[in-house]
Amino acid sequence: MDARAREAWARCAHLATDPDILARFAAAQRARGVAGEARAMLAAYLGVVSRFLPRPVSIAVKGPSSSGKSYTTERTLDFFRPTPSTPSRP
Repeated sequence: MDARAREAWARCAHLATDPDILARFAAAQRARGVAGEARAMLAAYLGVVSRFLPRPVSIAVKGPSSSGKSYTTERTLDFFRPTPSTPSRP
């Protein structure tokens, strides 16, 4: 394992070995004030994470107008956006 991989593992081992990472994600969202639409939020999370799989999934968020679809999706995507402390890819 090279130095970059060791550093990455040191930063994420607690998440990668968590037996219920979806519960951690849901708790983090609740702590940020995101309420309701838990199923849509978790489905969006799984959809985004599937990009690392050989066959990523596509998701469609459906619901009545003004029901929070965009808000739920945006708050989920916030977890995947680079931050100033995110290491850049080579």
